[in-house]
Amino acid sequence: MTSQEHTIFNMSKKPLTKSQQQLLEKGLKFVPVKKKEDISTLITEIKEWERKMRWREFFLDTDEESMDIEVETKNKRKQKKYTPAPQDRDKWLDAYIECVRNDIIKGINKDLHLNLSKKEQKALIQLMEEDDIVIRPADKGSGIVIMDTDEYQKQVETELHNNTTYQRVNKDRSKITERKVNNLVEKMYRNGHIDKETRNYMKVKNTNPGKVKANPKMHKPGHPIRTIISGIGHATEPLAEFAEQELEENVTQLNSYIRDTPHFLRRVQEEVQQPLPEGAIIFCMDVRALYPSVPRKEGMIACKQALDRRKQQIPPTEDIMEAIDTVLDNNHFEFAGQHYIQTEGTAIGSKLGQQRNEMDRATEAAQQRLGGTSWPGTSSDLLP
Repeated sequence: MTSQEHTIFNMSKKPLTKSQQQLLEKGLKFVPVKKKEDISTLITEIKEWERKMRWREFFLDTDEESMDIEVETKNKRKQKKYTPAPQDRDKWLDAYIECVRNDIIKGINKDLHLNLSKKEQKALIQLMEEDDIVIRPADKGSGIVIMDTDEYQKQVETELHNNTTYQRVNKDRSKITERKVNNLVEKMYRNGHIDKETRNYMKVKNTNPGKVKANPKMHKPGHPIRTIISGIGHATEPLAEFAEQELEENVTQLNSYIRDTPHFLRRVQEEVQQPLPEGAIIFCMDVRALYPSVPRKEGMIACKQALDRRKQQIPPTEDIMEAIDTVLDNNHFEFAGQHYIQTEGTAIGSKLGQQRNEMDRATEAAQQRLGGTSWPGTSSDLLP
């Protein structure tokens, strides 16, 4: 069944009702409009957010652990709605809070037109409460795939067990990883390589293991899955972001760098305006499990070379390399109650994605040594 924008692939045993079909054809990024009776709850949440923002500003120079203790103590003495600081304490915070509040209230006061019919609203509730199926985006295009939960879980477990990239472990390693990350962050701070704000941002607690998701490849025979390990809430998430920012300067200067599909199309247009070398062939490569296949040793060498070329050498290369190593060595995740750790390559879904492009540079160098030619420069982001 198709619509102009989205194709629905129902691979489950559960037939979809007409309303469920119509709802899914709107796409997974479709946002239903809330009813007006939700407004009072939203206003209450805005007030609670403002209160938390003022707490944060009030304890700006206090470490997070002490702040939590202080807030708890204050809350015992005062009512829950107590706000620690009046307006005019920080004019920039006041302006920011007022701007956000007014923007949200302005949106609330507009006439709301529900964008779902009553049948589609009922279909949404039904699909959200359904435990026997999994709804995932197709790996390419705008398709939406419905799979039986048992079959989905079986395919993911097969992918994890039959892959030398992943190793099963007997427990959640979040606390162990938290200690490693926080020790590294404290060391960089003591050595004067990061400021207090960066230190506080990268220190972690109460984190979770990564979560595995899988998108079916409907464009390939047999519809294999692409596993994605989400790093949201993982202990290494801020550390990975920190390392990636330091790599970005070099990555964007690579001849093979492709930012997105429009950038790729512009590059193609630029290339075809020039005569192709004699005997040149346009081709596309299909690499299975690209991210996990990146060899860590060669990738780390390429990263170090890139970091050594930075204009600004603070934080030093050694610190960032240790951060990258910490992220790669502690990519643990959970699926169906079992815990795993990735032993090779880069995770699909980690913020530390720029290092993949460092391998493009290493590949370029190898091609030059072998006398090979590629056209045009491609990025692994565009490979299936």
